[in-house]
Amino acid sequence: MCGIFAIYSKKTFHINFLIDILDKLIHRGKDSFGISFIQKNNHNIDSLKSINKINYYDKNVYNNLSIAITHNRYS
Repeated sequence: MCGIFAIYSKKTFHINFLIDILDKLIHRGKDSFGISFIQKNNHNIDSLKSINKINYYDKNVYNNLSIAITHNRYS
């Protein structure tokens, strides 16, 4: 089983919002995670993925997101 979440918003949001969602979906998969997103002014798809626990971002590196999809993987 896996946990999947997607969002499209006219308002921008910070990547920590998506990390909170992944924390709430942790029961659906603990093996790895992935986040793909589009920043409002960039229009390129960026991705973060890892087999480790996801960390919160203190910096404003990813704070202007408008479209994103996340997943937790359970093998």
